[in-house]
Amino acid sequence: MNRTPILSGLLRSFLKEINDKNENEIIEEILYVDSYITNYNKFANYLTPDLQDTLNKEIEQLVTDEVSMLSIRQNDDMMISFLPKGKDPIYNYDNTWSRQNRQVGKPAKIFQKLLVKQFKTRDWEIFANVIKAGLCNCLNFTLVSGEDIRYWYNCEHYYKCDGTLGNSCMRYEYASSYFDIYVDNAKMLITLKDGLLTGRAIVWQMGDITLLDRIYTCFDYLENCFIDYAKEQGWWIRENNSLLSTGDDQYWLTPDDNYTSSVRKVFKLTIPKVYDLFPYMDSFRYYDDYKELSTCDIYDSCVALDSTDGIITRPEVFTCACCGNTYTGYNGELPDDIYWSERDQEYYCGDCCWYCYELEDYIPNTDKKTLVYVSKLNVDYYPWSYVEDNLITDPNDETEESIVEIDGKYYSTNYPYIEYNEKEQCYVLQSNPN
Repeated sequence: MNRTPILSGLLRSFLKEINDKNENEIIEEILYVDSYITNYNKFANYLTPDLQDTLNKEIEQLVTDEVSMLSIRQNDDMMISFLPKGKDPIYNYDNTWSRQNRQVGKPAKIFQKLLVKQFKTRDWEIFANVIKAGLCNCLNFTLVSGEDIRYWYNCEHYYKCDGTLGNSCMRYEYASSYFDIYVDNAKMLITLKDGLLTGRAIVWQMGDITLLDRIYTCFDYLENCFIDYAKEQGWWIRENNSLLSTGDDQYWLTPDDNYTSSVRKVFKLTIPKVYDLFPYMDSFRYYDDYKELSTCDIYDSCVALDSTDGIITRPEVFTCACCGNTYTGYNGELPDDIYWSERDQEYYCGDCCWYCYELEDYIPNTDKKTLVYVSKLNVDYYPWSYVEDNLITDPNDETEESIVEIDGKYYSTNYPYIEYNEKEQCYVLQSNPN
């Protein structure tokens, strides 16, 4: 007796093609099961009942009967059509599978119902993205330039205002006046569906090196498609496609080592004229007085092209009050390794200060010698706080002193005029120390 088939010929070919490019253990399991059942059906009529029973038991250890007859529907999200448990298969006149009695679902969800073998959640997430990226073979990538860049940036021409594409701060009509820098100096890789934009990425030519800038798509899986296309062209790509903070260095993956190790390389681009307005720049974010864009703030004085309203963000220099080292920040934010002390109303670098959690403030290292631990009688500790002469606690001080409060002032228990009153069960001053 034959078993219900697992995969349609088209889906089988699709999975094999994907796995040939990027091996995936879930796809390999699916193809193994499909091959097992296909071969069983091919020879079932020639097998003895006992052997049929043995092989059927082995198959039941590989797949469930929840779904069968899976095929592919290449729509926006790439759904899987399947025959659910309890429904009889119906065939068309040409012996193809009819759509009657069938349902559709997302690939990972449907194949989870099919396979007996358990995989981790992360494995299924990778599988879903690999499946969707397989649709890239159906995409037509186009490299546009000039005013076409301005046209395709406008969200009026998007297929869907979703994903990173739909969240782009430069998608509105008012931002179109910012794009002269792209129109004059760059190209843009796009892909369309039904004549509308589904993804875009600025492309820069630096001598014999082509750089693919940050990718924006309305479907998450399209990001992998852009990356695969860039690799096929031998382009450089960003190590991380996510948003970088101003001040972060840009790292790249290159064809030189088959995109295995990231490299920090500073690219500089001399632009032909001074622009009044700039878009939010992802990679070439830094601009100096010599009409030069760069991927890193190599001069510590470049302006940052990270504004959403077309203006230039000027840098701010912060100086450590202890060592005098300077640090550059943007947008009113402190750069890394420089801290503000509310107590001292000064900036300190990380090498010159420490953080007191109880005071919630940064304190210069020079104060550590005068810090003491503030405690109260009977292990009921005060919070770390100011004591006489603005002394505060030092968590690293191993020579702790017991400090007590008397009449609103703090005294060390080693102070010669302090004694413990058993009757009152408290510390008192023997006499006025003044």
